[in-house]
Amino acid sequence: DDLAVFADFMARLVDRYRGRIHAIEVWNEPNLDREWDTAEGVNPERYVEMLRLAYQVIKSRDPNIIVISGALSPASGPWLYPNNPNRIIVMDDFEYFDRMIAAGFLNYCDCVGAHHNGINIPPDVDCDGSYQDPTARFRGYWDPPQPPHHSWCFKTTLWGYHERIVAAGSNKPLCVTEFGWASAEGFEDYPPGFGFALDNTLQEQAEWNVRAFQLMREWGFVRLAFLWNLDYSQLGWGPRDPNAPYAILDFQGIARPAYWAIGAMPKP
Repeated sequence: DDLAVFADFMARLVDRYRGRIHAIEVWNEPNLDREWDTAEGVNPERYVEMLRLAYQVIKSRDPNIIVISGALSPASGPWLYPNNPNRIIVMDDFEYFDRMIAAGFLNYCDCVGAHHNGINIPPDVDCDGSYQDPTARFRGYWDPPQPPHHSWCFKTTLWGYHERIVAAGSNKPLCVTEFGWASAEGFEDYPPGFGFALDNTLQEQAEWNVRAFQLMREWGFVRLAFLWNLDYSQLGWGPRDPNAPYAILDFQGIARPAYWAIGAMPKP
């Protein structure tokens, strides 16, 4: 709520760990109210002001730190609170992104943060409605309206960000700070709302995680990418933990197929 306090915190952080920080992502999914629970609610322009202050104070202390803008949550919207139609629960990430660009955020980052958790759609699928999987139980991609919203698709979402950056006259790369496919195969239960994890086999999780890494390398506009996640299955929250299906270690700490596939994947 007080961006000066946040900027002061960033200054103290960089001062304390001078020379030991390679990159800082400034916030996380600010197009969601649960991540941006402030008095005025979701507000792209306010976020860009936070980013500007953070960027300036970080660079003034260590210009070598990579400043990454806060990755948005791929989502349709806006969704409004039923009892408060003036407050946004979720803003469409492309709308939010466009407003960030208009507010000048590309001047205050070295890399553009991005997220995508691939639902039950392979990483090379465009959200044009042509992809078919009649065996899928989770039908979000195929439900109306058609064509599907971009947020269902890893490829369409990342290319959407990239194309907007280029249209704004910039060549800033993406830093994909969270991506991955969930699989509940072998689990006795699954997290509420994560029915798509039932559609993805462990083999598909392995193949799609590897293919996503390969695609991002081929596309050439992704600077770095973090797979979500290694071992959140070990937190002890059980199969209804929404982080667990993404883990590449199972509840016993045994490697799932994705672990070995990524290990064997050629690295640049």
